[in-house]
Amino acid sequence: YASFASSHAQKQQSFESFSADVNSHGDHINTRAHADKTYRSYSGSYQSRVKEVLNGNYSYIEGIIENMSKNGVKLYYTFAAMDESAPDFDDDVFENLAKAMEDTFGMIAISDYKNCLVPHDCMYDSEWHLTLEGAKLRTQSLIKDILAQIAKEGT
Repeated sequence: YASFASSHAQKQQSFESFSADVNSHGDHINTRAHADKTYRSYSGSYQSRVKEVLNGNYSYIEGIIENMSKNGVKLYYTFAAMDESAPDFDDDVFENLAKAMEDTFGMIAISDYKNCLVPHDCMYDSEWHLTLEGAKLRTQSLIKDILAQIAKEGT
C-alpha cells in the first residue's frame, strides 16, 4: 500500500503519515487492548450503505471491478466484523445489502452476517476495529467462508 500511496500522493497518504503506530501494511503495531465502548447501530449503518449502493454512490468501483475481472480476479462481498453483543441486528437490512451488492456489482456475499460477529472483548477502540484476538477469529471465519464458496463453485 505504501508504494501505491506514494504514487498516488494527490489522492492517498501512506500509512506512515497517519501514525507511528501503523506500519507500511496498514497494521497497527501496538497491542490492541479491548476498550469498552458504546456502539452505534450496525443495522442503521448498513441500511445507509444499502441506500448509497442503490443510489450509485459507489459507482466509481465499477471500473475497478471490471479491470480485476478481466484479469481473472473473482470478487466477493462479506460484512465487517461486528460486536455480537450489539443490540440491533435486523436480518432484512443485511439481506438487502447483500442483494444490492450482487445486483449492482455482481459480488456475491459469501458470509452470513452472523458469521461476522465476534465477542465483545474482541472489539478494540470502535464498533468496527478488532483486537488482535478478534482479528484472528474473524480471519479464521473468513477463510472458512472463502473455502466454502470455492467448494460451492467447484473451482
